[in-house]
Amino acid sequence: ENIKDPRTEESIGTLYEGIRMKKEQLWSKYYYLLILLRGLLLVLVDVFVDFFPMAQISSMTLFNALFLVYVFKFVEFESRYLNWVNRIKEALILVAEILIMSLYYQEKMIFSRNLVGWLIIGIIGIVLMMELLYGCYLQIEAIKGLIKKIANYLEKRKKSTKTVEVFNKDLEKSQDICNFIQSVKWIANFLD
Repeated sequence: ENIKDPRTEESIGTLYEGIRMKKEQLWSKYYYLLILLRGLLLVLVDVFVDFFPMAQISSMTLFNALFLVYVFKFVEFESRYLNWVNRIKEALILVAEILIMSLYYQEKMIFSRNLVGWLIIGIIGIVLMMELLYGCYLQIEAIKGLIKKIANYLEKRKKSTKTVEVFNKDLEKSQDICNFIQSVKWIANFLD
């Protein structure tokens, strides 16, 4: 099937959500699978490597470093804006993880730990804001599309109403003619 077909986009469009699929870049179709695997890795590392925080953060940092290379090399979205937003977001996540890893070695320096902690919170906050703003943008676009559909529907309904009005006028004229013919027949019968 053609993935540009609106019916295909409606049914399975969320599986590739704007990713530009090219034959020479077959790896781009695994983007959402890798995001799912990253979440799975986060849960597994959090549950099974609970006593080794450095192993937790280093495994996530390694995965995200490889994922960042993958995003820059293979993933291309339909929108240039979405391309850069995803690249910046993944780079910021990697920077936050590296800063979290640096906290492990700064046990005695309270001021620098606080500063790094606030930097991490700021970076994660920026990433969350980027996601939130993109979600709002998608909702606004969906509402615009819905408004256009409603306007088109109302326009079609208005045209069909005009057609019905013309038909009703023609029907009234034909009823007038029928009434006239019946009147003539009644008069003719009356005169006979």
